[in-house]
Amino acid sequence: MVWCYRGEKPIDFVSLETDSVVGVELCEWMDREQAQWVAERERFRAQIELEIKTRGLYQFEYFGPRSRCTVQAWVIKLPGRGEKAKVIDDLLGFMVEFERARSSEIYQSSTPIAGVRGSLVPASLAPFFAQILFYGWPIGAGLGVPLTKATVFEGAPPAEPDSAIRSLRQALTAKTVEKAEIYEAEKQRLGLFELWLVVHYSSPGVFNAPYAELGMQVGYGEHRRESQGRTAAMASTLLDETGNGPFDRVFLMIDCQPDTYVSEISSATALGTRV
Repeated sequence: MVWCYRGEKPIDFVSLETDSVVGVELCEWMDREQAQWVAERERFRAQIELEIKTRGLYQFEYFGPRSRCTVQAWVIKLPGRGEKAKVIDDLLGFMVEFERARSSEIYQSSTPIAGVRGSLVPASLAPFFAQILFYGWPIGAGLGVPLTKATVFEGAPPAEPDSAIRSLRQALTAKTVEKAEIYEAEKQRLGLFELWLVVHYSSPGVFNAPYAELGMQVGYGEHRRESQGRTAAMASTLLDETGNGPFDRVFLMIDCQPDTYVSEISSATALGTRV
């Protein structure tokens, strides 16, 4: 299918098929507090990358034609509104000097990576970043400045009790119950043949409760797929509590791994039998 992204409107994607138009609504599996952090992080990263372009620092651009260096920073805390300009200025100044001084390690060594962590992070950046790594890439392949939450896997505080199940239940309820009338009305207005809900797990670097609580794993290997299958079965049970609402089909997608996992979890109430 060929899809059209609809921006901020209800129902994120609509297929361009003329005979059987399908709509897709996306829903990320994440605690609301963590989702807010992600939104703030993305705004901060956008400001960093805009300043990179403004200053002509082409080597750090996100997939720019001459980009060649990815700078991954592990974030302790995001700067406040009044701090951002100085933090960005200090960060870019450090990036330029470090890349110039350590270029042979970044671009010419057998393991093209260099960086600083802990006490070696510049004092002005240390309150915000635990580690900053520089990766060398072929020309045009740089990933810009990815920002990762510093403490999710190393020294992370324990997840709140049942936060994985609680947040997934909240996500499903928000779409199938609380906003059901909105999606039903938009479905009718667009004349959709079917409306799908895709609940996706995409940010293990921010929200690790499925690991800590459910034993779900990502990556290669049949044992990891089995753990994802058990998680999908749990999600299907949760969906039975509310039913599909306005959605004809509901899927769980785990896309933070090389091979995306997708399982239909549409409720038994909606289909008459478990999928």
